[in-house]
Amino acid sequence: MIKLLRFIIIILLVTAACSSNDSKSSEKITKNKDSLQNNVDELTAKKYYLALKDTRGVNKVKKKVFKRNDEIYFIFEDVGKFQNGSDSLSKIEMKMEVIDNVGIRVAHKPNLLGDKGIVKLNNGIAKKPFASFLTDLEDEVGKYVFKVTIYDKISGDSLIITEMFILE
Repeated sequence: MIKLLRFIIIILLVTAACSSNDSKSSEKITKNKDSLQNNVDELTAKKYYLALKDTRGVNKVKKKVFKRNDEIYFIFEDVGKFQNGSDSLSKIEMKMEVIDNVGIRVAHKPNLLGDKGIVKLNNGIAKKPFASFLTDLEDEVGKYVFKVTIYDKISGDSLIITEMFILE
């Protein structure tokens, strides 16, 4: 009888421990799902690249080497997910900076879009926003960083993307 009683007590303890672990596991899964959802809602860009304009339009460059007097385009594809305001419009802003190899900012445009950034987006995705930097003959030869910050003015989220290039 004592053995049977011990066996029942052990089973009850194991069952209680398992159900306690199950609730902790389910809590972890819920937290992980929440974290995953938060990551999905953050601003991302599917891809981005530097480009030059030629007779065929604006085209991606293979090498990130440019000549002085070139206009360098920094193009982003499928940026989002932007939130909509009460008017069902998204409010996007972009800031562009170019920094030389010693850390000096040689170009700065804080409000690239202005009112043009108040738009209706399909599924909260901006298809192909871009920034450009027109170099000139006075620019020093060397390495530069093209830095663009994209803002969702409704959610407060932002995305910073940088790309190094060489000016010769």
